[in-house]
Amino acid sequence: MTLVIPISDKCYFNFGVMSFLLLSNFHNIALIYLIINMTPEKLIDIISGNLLYTADDSSLNLDTVIASDLMSDVLTLENEPDILVTGLANTQCIRTAEMADIPFVIIAKGKKVSQEIIDLAREGDIYLISTHLSIYKCCGLLYIHGIKDTF
Repeated sequence: MTLVIPISDKCYFNFGVMSFLLLSNFHNIALIYLIINMTPEKLIDIISGNLLYTADDSSLNLDTVIASDLMSDVLTLENEPDILVTGLANTQCIRTAEMADIPFVIIAKGKKVSQEIIDLAREGDIYLISTHLSIYKCCGLLYIHGIKDTF
């Protein structure tokens, strides 16, 4: 039996057998984790993002993130993240996302995104979002909403 309690239209508590994460038995406290089905639309709303290009895959579920301005670090990852958060507003970030099979790119810090970058995202069928938030705040919001890092 599972009990689901909505918190908002974006997340809910799921009280089921597999939903309890018992981290400590200290003073009979059990911690419960949030289960979130993060879609591109929800993510854009969370970070107050501006949608610059929408990829064709609307069923995309976003679980993991990497934040980096060093694209060489992104290319050396063992696990493929779903989201790249960067402060780089050049074609290198889209080319890196394409090579690393990252379907979702967030350009942070309010950087202006050129038409060339948008066109490259369209060619690679990669979601492209810009936000006025810093990389730190953007990643913090993603973390709060259940997105894990790739490490």
